[in-house]
Amino acid sequence: MAIDPNPLVWANDSPGGTATSAANFNRITAEVQSEIRDHIAAQAAADSVTYAVLRAGTIVFDGDSITAGNGSTDGQTYPHQATMGLDARFRVFNVGIGGQSATQMFTTDTDVDALLPSSGIGISCGFAGTNDLANGATAAAVYATLVNYFTERRAAGWDRTVAFTLTPRSASGINANFETRRLELNALLRANWPTFADALVDVAAHPVMGVPGADQDPALYADGTHPTNYGYSLIASLVLPALASLGVVGSHAHPDYATRADMSLKVDTSDLPAAMLAAGFMQAVRKNRASNPHAATAATYYTANAGTAGTVAVTQVASGAPDGGAFARATWSVSATSSGLSGMIYGGYGTDLGMNPIPGEYFSAGLWVRCSIAQRVTLGIQHLTTTSQVVESVFTPSVILAAGVWTYLEHNRATPVLATTARSHLLVYSASGTGTPWPAGTTLDVAQVMASNLPAVDADYFDGSTTDTTETNYLWMGTANASTSRAVTAGGSVAAIATPTAPSATYTQAEAVAMKTAVDAIRLALIASGITL
Repeated sequence: MAIDPNPLVWANDSPGGTATSAANFNRITAEVQSEIRDHIAAQAAADSVTYAVLRAGTIVFDGDSITAGNGSTDGQTYPHQATMGLDARFRVFNVGIGGQSATQMFTTDTDVDALLPSSGIGISCGFAGTNDLANGATAAAVYATLVNYFTERRAAGWDRTVAFTLTPRSASGINANFETRRLELNALLRANWPTFADALVDVAAHPVMGVPGADQDPALYADGTHPTNYGYSLIASLVLPALASLGVVGSHAHPDYATRADMSLKVDTSDLPAAMLAAGFMQAVRKNRASNPHAATAATYYTANAGTAGTVAVTQVASGAPDGGAFARATWSVSATSSGLSGMIYGGYGTDLGMNPIPGEYFSAGLWVRCSIAQRVTLGIQHLTTTSQVVESVFTPSVILAAGVWTYLEHNRATPVLATTARSHLLVYSASGTGTPWPAGTTLDVAQVMASNLPAVDADYFDGSTTDTTETNYLWMGTANASTSRAVTAGGSVAAIATPTAPSATYTQAEAVAMKTAVDAIRLALIASGITL
């Protein structure tokens, strides 16, 4: 059975509610239990292998230029980073407007309400107030505006609302009382948010991003007001647990900007039956950060350096990789006169965003390579700054490729990337001085690229199109063959349920998994109809 990696937690559907306890699981009425069994049976009849959780809804992020993403590059706003891993059936809208005040956000709230979903969960997030304070508004006035904003979102029909505290700001031209009033406003929000919101993203409490003066750090803030990509990633890392508290469990940021606990999916297990936890229902996540690892989308991200006086072109070959799939091929039409610094490049100069690490992360890689001639090659990882200046180049010892034979190369590194690293790419180069200059007609093939932010790369290649097993589900984080991918493995022994059984005092793992899947589906359908358990 393919285990879905993003189960919804069972949440109290009252405003400001908390997660349902394990004891409440056993209080589900006999009628709902009957619905659960019928639901499981219907799914078993339609598909005896895969049980998918119904996950659908709309998340809207409203606010000012920080929500709009001023200061970010390549679209790496905090809403984008925080929701990159959500199921495709979640619609996510960023309606932030540069320069917008909380007062303006409140007066244009009908634009948000127009996005209210007709089915599924509706989550309204509002992050504003800095422009009000910068222009002289008092903390009390901004607080009152925010309370009114969230109160109206609830009245309009939004199921959940999410408030934010404000980040420091010291750009020129703002009101002299800004910082004092920011602290006052944040204190009011922390003390009272449960009365008007369902979650608080306390950005101001972040030990790096939120402290006074942090806005002067160019690694965090681009201009003293707007965060950098890295700064936005820290905000996204706080949005994740807020979404989880509302039932969106398993959501996570784009792997570039995740919270660095990369091998553990944060799953709320507080509401699961003890027997289910004892059975080992935990999940491990492995990630492949290469977005076109099999050259399945033409030869995107694959380039080549021909060497001195040489000419080379890169194309896609549809089949013939070690696993039978597509691969990228570099073909020399004009001979090179030297062997150094020439060969195939993957993700050149940070073009594959999935490959770009956060400073402090690890970076390891593995791939398959084949050459039409006997050639001595090396696998290199090169780290660069945002302006493509080389920070560090690390190459493996060279190996001799036999002509026409696929060979696996691996580059593991037990030390994190340097603080100035912003981009990374892989190099399969002929060994300088000992390799053969590339003759005309030579081909160099690269396939099945694996890249990890762990000290050692996973030697077993996978991407989001890898066939699921009974233990592991393989998923693309976005568009197939154009995004990073992950492998989610459930702990314990999991088998498909042929004939569902009624809930009992002691749950088998398979029964509990299927029951939770069914309950999540039923609850979401009931909530969409205005019914709560």
